[in-house]
Amino acid sequence: MTFRPTATSAVLAALLLAASAHADTPPIVRAPQDEVIYQIMPIAWRDSNLDTVGSVATRFGDFGGLAATESLDYLQYLGVTMVYLQPIFPSAAYHGYQHGPADQLNSRFGTEAQFLAFVDAAHARGIKVILDFVAYGISQNSPYYASAYGNPSSTYDPWLAFTNAANTSYVGSLYTTWNGGQVGFIHWNLANAAAVNTVTNWAKKWLDPNGDGNTADGVDGFRLDHAWASGGEGWGANITFWETWCTALRTVRPDVFIFCEPSDWGNYGTDLLTANAFDAVITKPWQFAARSAVSNRNASGLYSSMATTVAAVPAGKFIVAQTNDHDANRLASDFGSNNARQLLAAAILFTQPFTPNIYYGDEIGMKGTKAGGTTDANDIPMREPFKWQAVAGAPMSNYAAAVAGTPPPTYSANNDGRSVQEQKGVAGSILETIDRSSLCARIP
Repeated sequence: MTFRPTATSAVLAALLLAASAHADTPPIVRAPQDEVIYQIMPIAWRDSNLDTVGSVATRFGDFGGLAATESLDYLQYLGVTMVYLQPIFPSAAYHGYQHGPADQLNSRFGTEAQFLAFVDAAHARGIKVILDFVAYGISQNSPYYASAYGNPSSTYDPWLAFTNAANTSYVGSLYTTWNGGQVGFIHWNLANAAAVNTVTNWAKKWLDPNGDGNTADGVDGFRLDHAWASGGEGWGANITFWETWCTALRTVRPDVFIFCEPSDWGNYGTDLLTANAFDAVITKPWQFAARSAVSNRNASGLYSSMATTVAAVPAGKFIVAQTNDHDANRLASDFGSNNARQLLAAAILFTQPFTPNIYYGDEIGMKGTKAGGTTDANDIPMREPFKWQAVAGAPMSNYAAAVAGTPPPTYSANNDGRSVQEQKGVAGSILETIDRSSLCARIP
């Protein structure tokens, strides 16, 4: 078992304080198939400033929490080599997927300097940083929608997917947020060059934040949400757009890693793996087959899905495999809190020939299933605050306390055995077994 050297506290403090250190960090060279990806919902991860909403200690996870020594020590202990952050851009939704201009950051998480300090600190540990990015649409809390809604003479009229001459109907959505507000989303017209250039430039910024041509201070890639090669909602959101977008990013950083979630969950994604498009796709059919194999104690569907996936991947392209993510019930709940089944799912994930992606908290057996209701709080039970400690409190996030109205059911409980504190170093625990037998086996 081999670990990378751990940066000292003094070095990390210097990284957090000195933005000028960005360019001194050498680039991390590692092939996609050698990565161990860890998916984090920032608001649920770790708090650094004890923030509140009114009198409620919500302790939103933030950039300071991501950069904390304890956070990075933990990721390194797991053998994680790449973190993928769910959207960090301005959004009324707690999960961030209906976000605004992606050249800006959600103030809930902190400042640009704090985010880049986290990137530096991660790079110092040999950990790459990937950003979740929504390229096909824009929040209605943006100047684009505000200018063009009901105003066909707006500069942004041809940029957006309005479906009537008055610009009052559109391709998009509107619903109530977790804290009682409204979140609206409108799709871009990605057949419009100005819209494409804008969306592309937002992503390019994070590859080279200070624009000096040295990308060592930037992120290492992107995970794209809801990608179609053809069909879907139309409006130019097709493989031609993705090839343009990905090619433009490679002009800034040739080794940028770009993968996506296919919009069609029954699709193995190979129509998105053209030469100039994505490097990799998440294969949802394999995910469903792996979970079903464990639940039903029958691997025939998994064998079939594995063979189909392997055969579908073009040369030079990759698959990102996962047994869980933020859109599915937690493994511990679906497997009836059966630790043996959770470990079997981990063994399947870490022994298949694809790049593994771990959903935060699965390695400690966190529980949760989708709730009923009509707001975007419905999925909070599958996305509860990461359990650093046996008993809830700082620095653990308490973001769900900001839910308006009837809160969704809570699955985490004090002293339930499903925390880092209760499992790290404990022989036979889910965390220790996964760490020792699975993740470390993938580290050279």
